[in-house]
Formats: sequence, structure tokens, C-alpha cells
Amino acid sequence: MSLHSRRWPQRGFSLLEVMIALAVIAIAMGALIRAGGDYASNTSHLRNKMLAQWVGSNQLTKMQLSDKFAAASVQNGTETMAGRDYQWTSTVSETAVENMRRVEISVADIDQLDYSISTVIGFLVKPQP
Repeated sequence: MSLHSRRWPQRGFSLLEVMIALAVIAIAMGALIRAGGDYASNTSHLRNKMLAQWVGSNQLTKMQLSDKFAAASVQNGTETMAGRDYQWTSTVSETAVENMRRVEISVADIDQLDYSISTVIGFLVKPQP
């Protein structure tokens, strides 16, 4: 038997096996990239919602700490929180209890005023003299 006629056992992967492995990896990477994009988008939305909630809570706390008892009214204002601008709208309404008011504060991104990101509801009690 000559050296040239002797067959060595095959080592490694065939071209077809390599192409199938690459296709599987490409599909998996596509799914991972999409999941990462969804995660980043969701994180941004939750951060914005949390900041809007803080803006509403701050406005309610200011009203609760005020010495004046709020009359039934609607007020608007803007506030900056963490570098973002928000517009809040507070609606004070009377309740069945004479010395208590219901307050609803809606908060929207200054760029999307038609969409309320967060709403905070609380009550005000008439301060004792």
C-alpha cells in the first residue's frame, strides 16, 4: 500500500454542518437583540412613569402642607424632574364631608399633553386653627 492511497479518517465538520450551526446562531442572536431592545424601551417607559408619579406626589404633598384649605378648582403647572419637563393638572372637588376635599393630579409629558402618564389621587383636610 502506498502513502498516497491510504485514507485518513475525516476530522472536523462538513460544510453543511457549519452552515446549519451558523443559521441557528443567527436566529438566536436576532431574538436576543430584539429582547434587548424591548428591555431598553420598557426601562425608559417605567422611568418616565416613575418620575411622573413623583411629580404628582410632590404636588399633592405641597397642597397637603399648605395652610390654606383649597377650594374646588382646576389648576395647571409645570415641573422639571430629572431633566424632563412635565405638566400637571390638579382637580380639587368637594366631598360629602364638609372639611375634606378630593384632589386628582394628572401628569403628562410636556411633549405629549394629550396622554396622562400618571394620576395621583388624595384628600385634603381643612387645617385646624
